[in-house]
Amino acid sequence: MNDVQKAFTAEGPALVEAPFSESSGMPVPLVSRGASPLFSAIVYGPSSVSAPLGIRVSDTHHLVLRVRNVLISYSAKANTTAEVQAAVERLRQLKKR
Repeated sequence: MNDVQKAFTAEGPALVEAPFSESSGMPVPLVSRGASPLFSAIVYGPSSVSAPLGIRVSDTHHLVLRVRNVLISYSAKANTTAEVQAAVERLRQLKKR
């Protein structure tokens, strides 16, 4: 989870743990700061790196990407799209290590 927060913070948009998330266990939802979240990430446990997550996406206004055990959702039309895409790339590089 720390890698995800660091990747986003390094590119500008910060992620915080969602106020409705449970305090223990996985998955952990993270949302962008602000009144209306423009993007989010869900961090699954380490055992979910290559396992199917059982998720179906039906919202065509958001792009959804998976980087190992992290699912990232963001609007392609938001003003933070470039930063989110840069953070996703940074996260991919961190996960390769």
